[in-house]
Amino acid sequence: MRLVLKSCKRNRYEIMNLLFLFDHYYPYIGGAEVVNKNVAEYFGKKHNVTVVTKRFEGVRSVIEVLNGVKICRTLNVPRLLHSIVAYACAYKFAENADMVISATYASGLAGYWLARTFKKKSILLVHEILDEHWRLFKLFHFLYRWYEDYIVTRSFDRYIVFSNYTRKKLTEKGIPESRISVIYHGVDDTLFYPRPIDKSLRRSIAGDCPFVYLYFGRPGGSKGLPYLINAVPEIYKVIPGSKLIVIISRETKAEYNLVMRLIDKVTKDNNILVLDTVPLELLPDYINIADTIVIPSLSEGFGFSAVESCMMGKQVVITETGSLPEVTFGKLVKVKKADSLSIANGIISMYNGNYEYSEPKKFVWDEALRKYETVLDSLNRYETATT
Repeated sequence: MRLVLKSCKRNRYEIMNLLFLFDHYYPYIGGAEVVNKNVAEYFGKKHNVTVVTKRFEGVRSVIEVLNGVKICRTLNVPRLLHSIVAYACAYKFAENADMVISATYASGLAGYWLARTFKKKSILLVHEILDEHWRLFKLFHFLYRWYEDYIVTRSFDRYIVFSNYTRKKLTEKGIPESRISVIYHGVDDTLFYPRPIDKSLRRSIAGDCPFVYLYFGRPGGSKGLPYLINAVPEIYKVIPGSKLIVIISRETKAEYNLVMRLIDKVTKDNNILVLDTVPLELLPDYINIADTIVIPSLSEGFGFSAVESCMMGKQVVITETGSLPEVTFGKLVKVKKADSLSIANGIISMYNGNYEYSEPKKFVWDEALRKYETVLDSLNRYETATT
């Protein structure tokens, strides 16, 4: 085998065919989907970009072009079957692709198969590695852990991760550090910045409640929302009249229904209010009406909700797990994961003004996307040839 160095000038300016495989894509709401959209659209300005992703309720188009990105939506099937469906849908694009970029979980497996089939360079975006945390919210946790291990230990040419925490988890699984690039996500500072509270919005949602704490995001098991809900009665004892506001999507239905059943079981005195997700441009005003934001995650590969809240200057209670201590800043209280009493005590501590302070950190999309380009250029610069 020998390495053949292509012209750097050619690498920098040639137009490539890039095939992206994502479990979900815009307008699906979630942190990973923000990343997927930003990355695909950035490269769509310079290259031919095709995204293969799952269809979901409310989105009917099979193929569309959006902001320079060609989007092919597969059937909406269970995640374990999506690998097969995505592979079949992307097959016709993969032969002419210069590179296959896929993301955990199911799309990563399809991306690996396609890269092997057509001998293409491959990149895996690893949003998180739950590893031992699966046991905290999945019945057959050992199967989920095996499935995750199987995907991330395939031989991709490069791995892009979003925190040093995830980099460490990958190296523990035998992935060489030379193949791993840490690229922190960007966060839109034109949306998430300190501002005066919209008092009329707070009053319309929480009335004259003396203390409002808020959770926003997905109802997924890894987000630890049930532990926060179970903490509410203890918090209400110490802070009478306090209210938890929960802003969650209805995807997936099973997880959403589980959360709603738990709320019905523990709530009283109207101390929990559930709201549907709001448009992104309105989300900061809803975050801002809260006195404290709570991130009860069991693990995080980055933690958009946490960072967005910190950028708005909010007080934040986080579980001391995953990437959260790495990316958060400002006024913080750290609590134990999967521990409702610890979460309750942390929120009460924040209410009483007992917190630690961490210096501000910056997360800029322009910088992040340039690093993506560096990774792709490094792969495109070399090709292997058999002598």
